[in-house]
Amino acid sequence: MATQKEKRQYPRKILWYPAKIELGDGSIKECQFRDISVTGARLQIGKSETLPERFTLLLAAIGKPHRRCRIAWRTDTEAGVEFIND
Repeated sequence: MATQKEKRQYPRKILWYPAKIELGDGSIKECQFRDISVTGARLQIGKSETLPERFTLLLAAIGKPHRRCRIAWRTDTEAGVEFIND
């Protein structure tokens, strides 16, 4: 079986790290990073979670590290996000 060539511009780092999603209406959802790169990440989300097309990913419980995100793809339990500047 032939392997598929990686098309990403930046390599992804595999990790398991908790984060939170701020949905824009003041509500917060729990998630986990599965991998991350300079331009985006793969998040594990709850099976019943619905996410807006854009949201803020909170990276720490204390302080203000965060990234604005746009959904690139999603499945029942994961979402790929692109980091955006807006």
